[in-house]
Amino acid sequence: MLAEELLRTGGGTTTDTSQKPSSGRERVQIESLRQELEGAKRQIGALKSEKSQIEAEANNQRNLSVKLESDLKSLSEAYNSIEQANYRLDAEVKALRQGGSVPYPDVEAIKAQAKEEAEKDSEA
Repeated sequence: MLAEELLRTGGGTTTDTSQKPSSGRERVQIESLRQELEGAKRQIGALKSEKSQIEAEANNQRNLSVKLESDLKSLSEAYNSIEQANYRLDAEVKALRQGGSVPYPDVEAIKAQAKEEAEKDSEA
């Protein structure tokens, strides 16, 4: 509708004063179109600002999601490590209850595993 009006009125605003509108009605139309154009420009500015805010919030949420995913992975690895230790301890308890001997624990392997887990925790 705005484009049609501009075509009918010869393109709307001009800086040439020799092409003044011939009637008051045309002047009113041109002023109305100018006001519509200014309103549309303001609305576009507001929408661009809103879009920018939404994109910033989406980026923040994306970053938070990546961090939470990393935290969840670390927790899962820690849980799995605890499950393995629990399984090993259950096996030792069962062996002791049956009067068997418990295999001598590999102290160096345990130290290496503890060091590895500490490094993973410090990275997170």
